This record gives sequence, structure tokens and C-alpha cells, in this order.
Amino acid sequence: MIDTDNDAVGHAFYDYYKQGKASTLWCNIKGVGDDIVPIEYFFRSYTDMPEIEKTALSLCSGLILDVGAGSGCHTLALQD
Repeated sequence: MIDTDNDAVGHAFYDYYKQGKASTLWCNIKGVGDDIVPIEYFFRSYTDMPEIEKTALSLCSGLILDVGAGSGCHTLALQD
């Protein structure tokens, strides 16, 4: 169960997945700076992923642990 009171990202994911509400996440990436990410980005399909992600996924084999899976878009692509 997502604790939406204390988890802004989890709350945004929940709203998008369950209610179709789109949000924008403001991310601060250490060494890179601020970035604005539409919530839909985290729910993209394999065909919508950049080539570098597709290449990384193609190198996976065997049992995979997707740590910090977020919305699980990479996990779903690996299941296929």
C-alpha cells in the first residue's frame, strides 16, 4: 500500500494509474540539476523507450531484480 501522505512520487503514480490524472514531477538530479518529468514518462511502453534503454534491456538475462522499479515499465518490458 502506498503511503500517499508522505510519498509525493507514489501519490503521483497512484493518481495517474488509478484515476488517469496526469501530473508533472520536478526532479533534482545530483550533478545534473533540475528536470521536469511528465508522469506519463514513467508509464511508457517498450516501443516508447530511448534506444539506450532498449539496449540495456536486451542485455538482461536470467533472474532480474529491478531495484527502484518506480512504475515498473522496465519490469514489464523484461517480462515480455
